[in-house]
Amino acid sequence: MTDQEYIDVATGYFRDAFIELGKHCVDSNEKHNGKDAPIKWTRDIANDHWGSWGRHISKLGKIDEDSGKLHDVAWLWRTCAISQIRAEEDNLDLT
Repeated sequence: MTDQEYIDVATGYFRDAFIELGKHCVDSNEKHNGKDAPIKWTRDIANDHWGSWGRHISKLGKIDEDSGKLHDVAWLWRTCAISQIRAEEDNLDLT
């Protein structure tokens, strides 16, 4: 399978979760880079992934007072960030 086919499978399985994750990415991008900035992961900002992961996992199912969104989505973002960094560090061939 191609990378795009794998992406299609994952987003098909977890469509709503990935929609919320995408919204979180856009909101975070606007917060850290400005409303009109291109969408990109600014890695040097908010990079305490494990600490934030633990904070969000302890509040799963609850609304984050700052963002008004479920902690679940922020936890998912941190999980993806940790996974991405690990894949890059390990030079994993994800294809």
